[in-house]
Amino acid sequence: MEYEKLQKLLAEILEVEPEQIRREKSFVRDYGADSLMLYQILMGVEAVFGVIVEEEEAVRWNTVGQLWGYLPTGMSGWQRNYRKGFGAMKAKMMEEFEKEVGYIFQDKTLLATALTHSSYSNEKHMKKSQCNERLEFLGDAVLELVSSEFIFRNHPDMPEGEMTKTRASYVCEPTLALCAQEIHLGDYLRLGKGEELTGGRQRDSVLSDALEATIGAVYMDGGFEPAKRYIEAHILKDIDNKKLFYDSKTFLQEIVQRHEGNTLEYRLIGESGPDHHKEYQAAVFVNGRQISTGIGQTKKKAEQSAAYEAILILKRESDSQNKQGEHTCI
Repeated sequence: MEYEKLQKLLAEILEVEPEQIRREKSFVRDYGADSLMLYQILMGVEAVFGVIVEEEEAVRWNTVGQLWGYLPTGMSGWQRNYRKGFGAMKAKMMEEFEKEVGYIFQDKTLLATALTHSSYSNEKHMKKSQCNERLEFLGDAVLELVSSEFIFRNHPDMPEGEMTKTRASYVCEPTLALCAQEIHLGDYLRLGKGEELTGGRQRDSVLSDALEATIGAVYMDGGFEPAKRYIEAHILKDIDNKKLFYDSKTFLQEIVQRHEGNTLEYRLIGESGPDHHKEYQAAVFVNGRQISTGIGQTKKKAEQSAAYEAILILKRESDSQNKQGEHTCI
């Protein structure tokens, strides 16, 4: 049964009858396969059999029999190596990601591509189309449409100019990076060694681009409605708090300045880690009193985190004092 699935797949790509697919036949010599067909075979095998195959493995597939031998369902001992190897690890990681986001892909290659950063594809000498940049382009457009509709429906009196600004805050890099962190997207990315060593899994630009790529992948796999649900669940849900976080320094400044004479100061109070992957700790001081601390991969992110915590603390203090009939200076 499994071999018949392989026959059908190869027959469609090579444009021959399934019975003409024989194990001793060469893809290039007997079927005249070009580089595009070979790439389609690689992608098709990943989708049909639920595996991730590295190009260094695929280049060994000169015949149908060699390809069959590399599959977990094949006749060779590769099944044991597969379960222990890179492909199995990635397949398991994709399953974990699907559970994380609540969407199961029919075409696993779309998800694999969405999780592949250009640094990885360049390092592995993969084709340009095998990184997530094209899916990011598509996902960006889908996200803009869904977020525009969301604003239109939920803010019926908002003028066009304000709608544009609001949408920009929904889809900006810091907001998307925060959404990506909530679904632990960075843990599932395929990065090049250099990008890995320099903190790519926590970098806003990498995370926001990858999130848009997953939107594009969901759209291609299931259509508009699943993509819309994906965006609503993981980006537009609790969007006001996300906006507050990414613009927390501005909000905190506004809160502090409500009372003349109040001062706001950020101080770097600690740092750790190697030079290429440091972690910083910042503190917020209002009128000389330390309010909160925050940690981040950059000084700006540490200050942003500290500002967000300060807002929450000051709000709690204000609410408590208001209940007691008192007034706070902040």
